[in-house]
Amino acid sequence: MKIITSILILLFIDCSSPSTLKKSMTRKEISETNKEELKSDSYYFESAFEKNKQGDKVGAIEDYSNAIKLNPTIPNAYFNRGILKSQLGDKKGAVADYTNAIKINSKDSEAYYNRGVIRTYFDDLKGALEDYNQAISIDPKNPTFYYNRGTVKYTLGDKGSAIDDFNKAVGIDPNYSNAYFNRGIAKNDLKNFKEALIDFNRSIEIDPTKSDAYFNRGVAKYWLADIRGALKDYDRSIEIDSKNSPAFNNLCWIKYELKQYKTALSDCEKAININPENFNAYHSRGSIRLTLRDIKGACKDFKKAKELGNVDKDINKKIAKACNR
Repeated sequence: MKIITSILILLFIDCSSPSTLKKSMTRKEISETNKEELKSDSYYFESAFEKNKQGDKVGAIEDYSNAIKLNPTIPNAYFNRGILKSQLGDKKGAVADYTNAIKINSKDSEAYYNRGVIRTYFDDLKGALEDYNQAISIDPKNPTFYYNRGTVKYTLGDKGSAIDDFNKAVGIDPNYSNAYFNRGIAKNDLKNFKEALIDFNRSIEIDPTKSDAYFNRGVAKYWLADIRGALKDYDRSIEIDSKNSPAFNNLCWIKYELKQYKTALSDCEKAININPENFNAYHSRGSIRLTLRDIKGACKDFKKAKELGNVDKDINKKIAKACNR
């Protein structure tokens, strides 16, 4: 089978909520600062906040740095500077700032969370998991924390536990479209297609603009033998995202199975034109060409599929069949 069962970028790290800058120093910080220092570090802190509102992130970082020089015990200054550094691409600097914020205030769930997001960016999944665990222990009612931890667990291969976290996310927020979507992905992988279908339906109901949700619902429908429904979902996925190479590939393969060879070839070629490294599309087109007795074309496609990374158990047999004639 050359149905692509997942799109490479399926899971979402949602860092929108805690990325809001914190507006002020806490009472504890103020009480530990004498009046003269308060004027200075408070001035820079508030100035940084205003500069960020005006779009001057570099200037805001400078002012947070000035506030920290005057009072190195302000966790929110490190936290806010970490957000801005991350937005400007200084991920390592952001990690350092979140770490300092945590050292000063070990109960800041958002600092753990944001550090976890960046550790995910650096593929430090175990470190990210530890941070999300800490964030949840501090704030067990934040659905995004469970969502991201579930995403990391999924990536680490612990799909059952990932589903548990997605369950918790939607239990707290019943309208969390991405959590239903990711849970559907995990269930698809576990071949629990009926339940996956329910999740994709719910994700689409909440957000009908998500191309990948239609794509993956199409995958579930295909394995549930709802071929017409699968074709409709792939078409809808492409309507939303005309550059969806995997959707064109899956349309190609289904039409090949239906012996609609001409339109199948057209869909495969669209998949390849969009993404010349889509080895599944070369494999699918090679299968069609072999059926149509375009032996040279089939040989070329199978070899290209293998060159690009196709490791299907039948690829060598197909190369031998098409190329050794």
